[in-house]
Amino acid sequence: FVYKRRLGAGSTAVGILVVDRKAGDHERVLKVARDDEAAARLHAEAQVLGKLDDPRIVQLASEENVGGRAALVVHYAGRTTLAEELAAKGGRLSIDLLERWGTDLLQALVALERAGVVHRDLKPSNLGVHQSSPRADAHLRLFDFSMAGVDLRNTDAGTPPYLDPFLGVGGRTQYDTSAERYGAAVVLFEMATGAAPQYGPDPQANPATVDDDVTIAPGMFEAPVAAGLTAYFTSALSRDVATRPDTAEEMLRDWRRVFT
Repeated sequence: FVYKRRLGAGSTAVGILVVDRKAGDHERVLKVARDDEAAARLHAEAQVLGKLDDPRIVQLASEENVGGRAALVVHYAGRTTLAEELAAKGGRLSIDLLERWGTDLLQALVALERAGVVHRDLKPSNLGVHQSSPRADAHLRLFDFSMAGVDLRNTDAGTPPYLDPFLGVGGRTQYDTSAERYGAAVVLFEMATGAAPQYGPDPQANPATVDDDVTIAPGMFEAPVAAGLTAYFTSALSRDVATRPDTAEEMLRDWRRVFT
């Protein structure tokens, strides 16, 4: 590997951008375990990635040992993240980007459900913005599956506001696919409005501690898609799980219908 730059670090691993000489000098990300416990988590992540084969999800290239530490080699998700793009654009996306990148996210979610995998940490900073060539359209690519192996009974693992606040309510005693779809819906809402969803008059209130449902109004969205997105998010972000979409495929189908 030829070192290019450090990408960042988490509790499990340090991410390094490298040129992989064994793979035709392609850029790859080397995730190097911090310690032996982290090495076990990286191996679990590799097992999850091995089940997935979708262009909207990073692919595992190999498992390695680098300098005596366990490491994963994964495809590069992109030079920026959705979080960085939202910050640079000052809030909500244009309609064409919203449609394209929202579709990318939901296609990744469909692939996860079909493989029986939960990511558990869907958020803008875990979505890379990838271009296959300088003239190609940019697309989202989901990465960082380090939480995919967390015990489903641990309903606190995740990142608010993307973590479903209604887990543990109404007999939902463990993380489920509805919670995964809720996280995706929050990301979509942030892409469409530039803000997180709000429940009740206090924007700082934990949604689980108030009786109000999500606040959705047509004025939050671009006019051509306002009616469709109002209905979409009223359902997808409902505190009542029974009124949410039943599958990721349903979410994707309804999303595409908004832009038809």
